[in-house]
Amino acid sequence: MKIQTKKRPLIAALGGLALLTASLIPAGTALADTPKNLNAKLDFDKAQEIVLKEAKQGKLVNLELEGKKNKVYYEATVLDGETEKEYKIDGNNGKVLKTSSENIADEAEDVKLSKATPKLSFDDAQKKAQEKYPNAKLYEVELDLNDNDQLIYKIKLVENNKKIKLKLDADNGKILSEKTR
Repeated sequence: MKIQTKKRPLIAALGGLALLTASLIPAGTALADTPKNLNAKLDFDKAQEIVLKEAKQGKLVNLELEGKKNKVYYEATVLDGETEKEYKIDGNNGKVLKTSSENIADEAEDVKLSKATPKLSFDDAQKKAQEKYPNAKLYEVELDLNDNDQLIYKIKLVENNKKIKLKLDADNGKILSEKTR
């Protein structure tokens, strides 16, 4: 009998934890909004063009296709000196839905990234990934610094039910790592 009374609180605690975890998922989150199910009329190149035109100057360091509540949009980050500019672009009509900017003078890594000059352009990084996976759908490209302060591109694609993550050297385009799941 002692064993069963000890199990009850544990089972109740685990059940409560499961309910709490489920409640943390936003109510509007649709499980169908995974990269493979996101269909934007606006392609990556056009979204990039709109963001750079809107930003007027600066370096595009992140562009990602996302979706929520059956809406598809691109989120982008542009670094311009000590300013970080963020944009949300409608994935179907290209309309700028949201903009914001923030001073990043106190964020050394972002300032360093803003001043860095990769030899491989954002476009070339996309092309390298799509050459490697011609049937995959691109959904994120990010310029970043790794732990050794090496400039890299982090690229995410999806092909059929397989998610693909690549890291490319931003100077020579060499694939540094490749993960699929």
